[in-house]
Amino acid sequence: MVKQCDPIKLRVCNFFGKPIDQAILQALKSAQFDIEEHNIDLKHYDHTEPVTYDCLLVDWRDNNEEVAQYFCALAGREPVVALINSEYELSNSELLVGFNDFVCEQEFSLASFRLRLNVLLRRYKDPITITSTNAPEAQLLQSVVNHASDWLFIKDLDHRFLAVSEEYASSLERSLDNVIGKNDLDVGFSKDVVLGSEKADWQGFWPQDDYAVQRGEPTVETNPYWRVFTGDTRHRRTTRVPLKNHWGEVYALLICSEDVTAIVKAEQVLKERSEMLEKVTQEKLKADHSRLMAELAVTAKNKFIATASHDLRQPLHALGLYLDVLESKLSDDDQRALISKIKNSSKALSVLFNSLLDLSRLDAGVVEVEPSHFSVSALLEGLREEFREVAADKSLAIMFEQSDAAVFTDPVLLERILRNLIQNAVTYTNEGCVKVKCHLQADYLEIRIVDTGPGIPQYEQNAIFSEYYQLEHEGRRPTIGLGLGLAIVRRLVDLLEISFELESESGKGSTFSIQLPLGDVRLIESVQTVSNVSELSGQIVLVIDDDSDILDGMIHVLESHGCVPVSALSVSEAIDTLTGRDLVPTAIVADYRLENGQTGDEAIELIREEFNADIPAVIVTGDTSADRLIEATNSGFQLLHKPVQPAELIGELSSILATA
Repeated sequence: MVKQCDPIKLRVCNFFGKPIDQAILQALKSAQFDIEEHNIDLKHYDHTEPVTYDCLLVDWRDNNEEVAQYFCALAGREPVVALINSEYELSNSELLVGFNDFVCEQEFSLASFRLRLNVLLRRYKDPITITSTNAPEAQLLQSVVNHASDWLFIKDLDHRFLAVSEEYASSLERSLDNVIGKNDLDVGFSKDVVLGSEKADWQGFWPQDDYAVQRGEPTVETNPYWRVFTGDTRHRRTTRVPLKNHWGEVYALLICSEDVTAIVKAEQVLKERSEMLEKVTQEKLKADHSRLMAELAVTAKNKFIATASHDLRQPLHALGLYLDVLESKLSDDDQRALISKIKNSSKALSVLFNSLLDLSRLDAGVVEVEPSHFSVSALLEGLREEFREVAADKSLAIMFEQSDAAVFTDPVLLERILRNLIQNAVTYTNEGCVKVKCHLQADYLEIRIVDTGPGIPQYEQNAIFSEYYQLEHEGRRPTIGLGLGLAIVRRLVDLLEISFELESESGKGSTFSIQLPLGDVRLIESVQTVSNVSELSGQIVLVIDDDSDILDGMIHVLESHGCVPVSALSVSEAIDTLTGRDLVPTAIVADYRLENGQTGDEAIELIREEFNADIPAVIVTGDTSADRLIEATNSGFQLLHKPVQPAELIGELSSILATA
């Protein structure tokens, strides 16, 4: 008899609810087995319930096929011994595969039966051991492991290799036979690597193996450095899976180690890129903040300029009106000459303010391109007359090459471009001449403005087209002006979509050239003029403005042209005055910005409603802000910008009355 420290616990089963044969139970107890009875219907047997026995003994003396087929379906899940009659003869081997052994009642007390049970239980409790590496099951497992591309191996609880992939054995520069049955120390790893090293902050192979076994759950660790015999530094991710038997006991450890060097390096690169992206994002946020602050500063500057421009245009507008009236009342030549000089100074201020206005209109997008076919001869002749005296005051020669060529573009905007370029040339040229040349080509007319000024350095040839930028030459301060002329030119040529070039060199003057598309002479329209005096004589003109000085100046100008002016500071005052005098206005001139937030177009509509008449009207504004310009332009009324020259005002009134 084989001595047993602990008796083998058998669960004796009858799967049809019939009482278990007590003679069988008594025979098993006599043979020193621990017995657990189990009577249950086969359909209700739960093989997944917690295991409280070592082996299942099934009473199969009736050779029931249903029972045999049930265990065939569960073959190998747990140790099963079938109790049979001694005279049983094997007839259908397929029914027997679900049983691990067969026993007769007479064998219960035999040592051979107990020995067979012990071998059977050992196979289930330790499916692979150091002594079973040559068994067919172990060889099959070894064949599977050999085909793994990663390092794959199985260790017993004493850290000995039971199965090893050829890939891993090759990394150790050993054959499989020199690895199977040995532990990590035996195959050449140092104690620091196997047992751990505090100095290297490394746990070691065995402590990590033991931790996984004790925990009973898989563990995963990525080794920051893996020193193999070649000395190469690699990164490996190791997964340890405790292998458990039917009773939940760990009997071995499956270890899979994959080379993740590429993944780790990619993660490091990704981390570095993420950190770099974070830095770039932070820098972008700072840049966006700085840009926002700059935009707010520009907005504040534009708002200030627009407000200052409006407030300054008001008295300048009144001044122009008074000067015109005063000039008409003087007969002394010396006095008229003095008034002329004052008017020139007033016009110079108007030019500065109109530069701001031009820029604001371009910013607001209210400048509309109205191309037409026209001859440039009249335009150039007008500019020649305009700048002849200006150039003479600086002792400069100014020459225009006339051309009868017809072009197709916006004549008003083209005149503004050429005026700014000629003004720029005259301003910066102290001696020599300024020439306006025309060169007719096959499909375009090129106009060049050539000066003998100091020239423009290459590094400043882009900057001069910026707003409020002025050049300094030979240490001299910039000329009087706002530095907007060329900025406006750049925007206008872009708006007209015409070619624009600059050629310049320090000390050799500058040449600005534009190329204009040719027009058709047959499509040039004749311009008809309107007689101002005949149209305005006796006309009742209502003027609404919240500035009393401007109202006074407007009254004098209108009276000098035969009008009957009616002035008012508000709409309500205008209606009261007109109804009180029993007058109906034939034209309205309204400031755009009135008291209590009312606008000129609203005032005009109220007057029209009051008198039930579509009265011709003009809006006058000193606003240069983009929003106000858009609103005023969208009102649909003709727009004049302060300071308005009296001749311009009278001309516009004559035009709208003639049209009406």
